[in-house]
Amino acid sequence: MPATFTIPDDYHYVIASLSLPALVCWWQVLTVIKWRARAKIDYPQMYADRAQIEANKNAHIFNCAQHAQQRMENSSTAITGLEYPILAASVCTFWTLARIPYTLGYLTGDPSKRTQYGAAPGFGCNMIFAPIALFVAGKRLYEAKC
Repeated sequence: MPATFTIPDDYHYVIASLSLPALVCWWQVLTVIKWRARAKIDYPQMYADRAQIEANKNAHIFNCAQHAQQRMENSSTAITGLEYPILAASVCTFWTLARIPYTLGYLTGDPSKRTQYGAAPGFGCNMIFAPIALFVAGKRLYEAKC
């Protein structure tokens, strides 16, 4: 049985905001590639080990860049945007922009600095998105059953 649902008129804002994480993610990937080369860490090794870190200070920065890039995720925007497109687009944009200073904080080599530069806004956005996305998903599932 096919399911149908209505996409709000303002959903184009959600689609536009979803392009931003892709751009930031590509910047993070390029940053990882740069630090991987400087640290002389060969593929497919995911992280530098302790000996590599002790031998090359860039290996620690590589690990930080790699971890910051791997923490890039956001799937709640599309779900939340089905009911609240302006809110979803706004929070996605803010969350994505907060990932830039978060990554820059990591790249100092001191992972605790990620919280000084961008972790709190990102965490706040997740606190907004999670319950709203759960509500919207539940509402849509309930409406589909009725």
